[in-house]
Amino acid sequence: MLLKLVLIGVGGGIGSVLRALIAMGAARYLAPTFPFGTLMVNVLGCLVAGVLAGVIAAGAPLREEVRAAVLIGLCGGFTTFSAFGIETVGLASTSTRMAALNVGANVVLSLAAATAGFLIGRAAAGPGV
Repeated sequence: MLLKLVLIGVGGGIGSVLRALIAMGAARYLAPTFPFGTLMVNVLGCLVAGVLAGVIAAGAPLREEVRAAVLIGLCGGFTTFSAFGIETVGLASTSTRMAALNVGANVVLSLAAATAGFLIGRAAAGPGV
C-alpha cells in the first residue's frame, strides 16, 4: 500500500511538471489568448489513459502499482480539467464563442484520443494476451 502511494505521488509530480512545461510552451509559442496548453494536455492525458485501459482490457498482465502510478499519478497530475473549468469561465467573461470553442475542442478531441488510445493499447497487447 505504501509503495503504491509513493508511486502515485511520484507519477503525479512528474505529470504536474510536464503539464506546466507544456502550458508554458504553448502560451509562449502558440497563442497566449487561448488555452492551447490545457487542450494539449487533456488530449494527451486521455490518449495515455486510453492506451493503458486498452492494454488492461485486452488482458495484458499489468501490476497494480504500475497501473496506479500511471493512471492515478501521472495522468491525474498531467490532465487539467480543473484548469479547463477556470479557463473556460475566464473566456466566457470576455467571449462566449471562445468559451464554447474551448469546451467543444476539449470534449471532442479528448474523447477521440481516449478511444484511439484504447484501440491502440488493445491492438498492441495482441490477441493472445
